[in-house]
Amino acid sequence: MSTIDSSASGSSAPPPALPSRFGALWFEFRAGGFKCLRFARNLFDRTHRRHRAGSRLREAPVIAESISTLWPGKDAGENALAENTLVLGKIENLRIARRAFDGIELSRGDVLSFWAQLGRPSRGRGFAIGRELREGCLIPSIGGGLCQLSNALYDAALKAGLGVVERHAHSQIIPGSAAARDRDATVFWNYVDLRLRAPCDLRLEVTLDAESLTVRMRGVVPAAPVSGRTIDATLESGIGALPSQRPGDCVTCGQDECFRNAPTLRDVQGKTAILVQAPMPEHAQFLATDVAQGERIGANASLSMQVRQKILAIEHRLWRSPPARRATAMAALVANAAAAGLRPEHLELYVDQAWLPYLWRSGALAGRRYHVLMRALPMACIHAQLDAAAAHHPDEASLRDFRADDDLLRAERDALDGAERWIGAHAGMLDLAGAKAHPLPWRLPARTVANAERRPGPMRIYFPASSLMRKGAWELSAAMSGLDADIVLPMRDGGEPARWKNIALHRVDDVDSALSLCDAVALPAWVEHEPRVLIAAIARGIPVIATAACGLGGLHGWSEVPAGDVDALRVALKRVEDTL
Repeated sequence: MSTIDSSASGSSAPPPALPSRFGALWFEFRAGGFKCLRFARNLFDRTHRRHRAGSRLREAPVIAESISTLWPGKDAGENALAENTLVLGKIENLRIARRAFDGIELSRGDVLSFWAQLGRPSRGRGFAIGRELREGCLIPSIGGGLCQLSNALYDAALKAGLGVVERHAHSQIIPGSAAARDRDATVFWNYVDLRLRAPCDLRLEVTLDAESLTVRMRGVVPAAPVSGRTIDATLESGIGALPSQRPGDCVTCGQDECFRNAPTLRDVQGKTAILVQAPMPEHAQFLATDVAQGERIGANASLSMQVRQKILAIEHRLWRSPPARRATAMAALVANAAAAGLRPEHLELYVDQAWLPYLWRSGALAGRRYHVLMRALPMACIHAQLDAAAAHHPDEASLRDFRADDDLLRAERDALDGAERWIGAHAGMLDLAGAKAHPLPWRLPARTVANAERRPGPMRIYFPASSLMRKGAWELSAAMSGLDADIVLPMRDGGEPARWKNIALHRVDDVDSALSLCDAVALPAWVEHEPRVLIAAIARGIPVIATAACGLGGLHGWSEVPAGDVDALRVALKRVEDTL
């Protein structure tokens, strides 16, 4: 598939013979024998075992790190391979393999076996067609490309001083590769393994972003290393070591007479996918104009009957559990079901924030460039807002209801850190995003119902939420004390009517009725994700009083009051009353 310049006189050696089917069968026959022997040997090897993920060493110091690019063209100055299916398949295989290694922890003296940790890379486990170096060619192979991970593990192991129990060099040195620096470790199921001995309690972290693979080791290296037998061998491929050269690629080499030639894979290109179920109006408009070519994944219609049955099972099993736990379990299920629709060629994603931490934990975002469609502030910030409200109202249990677990908070934080952009309209979210912010304007609805003519009597204030502490119900009821004002509430606000003691109540069935009846809208909320009613009121010219937590930002027609400040809220209400 490739030629090698031989003599200094300028003559060139004849091209090597093309791979034959007989040679491929002979390779598989020999490999089968080696696999059987290795299987038998592993049965009696107590160090050949899988290690579990842990958190004990999460804050331990980093003792080694290895970073390698995912795209070979960027190292070799070539773009021919930048988006063919072998590279895309390699990245998909690394994405799957990463889950087996990321976060595992080893005790001093433990041996890490690449294949014991990963298992067999099969199509049934989701592994794709990737790149395997064999006989001087990059051939299509299920699970191909895993050597990039083994190379990185070996490189980090040398830096950290791990004992190398078993390591095999590649049969060919590719210019610019890890093999050219003698930092490579090839693997081939199951008899060509990479095995490393931990010199201390060790934690392994494997991350994948849109450009690179990173292997990081944490621990405290002892003064005296742990001894261990070292094997340094070459893969038994039947061809021996080949000289340094750029290998042929079975997708692009053009050797049509070779039985491995796969020109049909040449046209696979990177694509964009959108993972969202019910986008906010602002997001829907953005996707329609800026991501029109994106493939929508995760709409309600795409959920299989099996997933729907699982959702019903969760609702039945957890019906007595807190609502937050049920919502978390169902969101994880739906997010993972949507991620199952992703393919290796989906290199860029637009992801619903509601699914973000679950997609991060599943590894679906690894090796991809992604943008987040933000619906709310990050959960950690919402916790902080609720904590501030609880400090004002220490006896109010509802302010301590919503709390996500630490693992979910960490997953969302890490996923947001890795995102290209935070896309949304909430002003508080945009302030947190900094340079990653992609602001969208709030969509103002058309004025569909004219306001009723002002009638004599008390001022009518619409509170467009449940009568809960987190929405500022207590602050509003306290601020209205002494004012000649009534309160307008949704027909089923789900709160406590007692909060509005000595205040006349008006119940309405829908938002249009409420807006046509009220003189002002007030929402002194501690937490508010989607201030849709406030936006509708602003569009109609109705005075709006709200906190910064409502995220209205630069919209005109509203007055800001600090959360929890009853006096400032009363002044704002009195200002509206004076204009009537």
